[in-house]
Amino acid sequence: TIEVPGTDDWRSYSMANVAVKDGKIELLIRLLDDGCMSSYLKNDVKLGASVDVKGPFGTFNLHDSDGRSRYFVAGSTGLAPLLSMVREMNDKGDKTIAHLLLGARNKDFLFYEEEIKELESTMETLTVHISLDDPEGRENWTGFTGNSVEMLKSVLSENNEKPDIYICGPAGMVTAVEDAGREFNIPSKQIYLERFVASS
Repeated sequence: TIEVPGTDDWRSYSMANVAVKDGKIELLIRLLDDGCMSSYLKNDVKLGASVDVKGPFGTFNLHDSDGRSRYFVAGSTGLAPLLSMVREMNDKGDKTIAHLLLGARNKDFLFYEEEIKELESTMETLTVHISLDDPEGRENWTGFTGNSVEMLKSVLSENNEKPDIYICGPAGMVTAVEDAGREFNIPSKQIYLERFVASS
């Protein structure tokens, strides 16, 4: 949780890094038109600026999968905590089969593609899936067309398994993933989630 300099407002973010070993924290922050933190980052922040930070908080973390595959379903900057978990698996040499599913509205909302593809190339047990609701303007798009929940259902159908599912995103998306879990008879205890909470 970070205080917006010059205000009494605090904003909460999930870390994308694994552990703070070198004093650095990696955050994925979407810049909103009228956001308090967004305005600071767009207009006022300078390299070397100081901010007040509290935390970390929360309990959204990896669990023992008991041999089951792990599916990480991300909506927008919901990628951050899931990326942290996948990186943790990589650091620890965890050979559990993992699927990272990232959905974006269109090509303008798709980010971090190169970084997660690079991670995929270093992890023999990781498969990355990317979906665009609207791939128009993305030449030779070979990824999934549709939203991330539709992509999840497609991957579940293809693999015919009952994995652990980790989901981070807007409340509606999280609820849709829970519904998909029931549709595929995945026990609710195997679905770990974090819902976005409005900052105001």
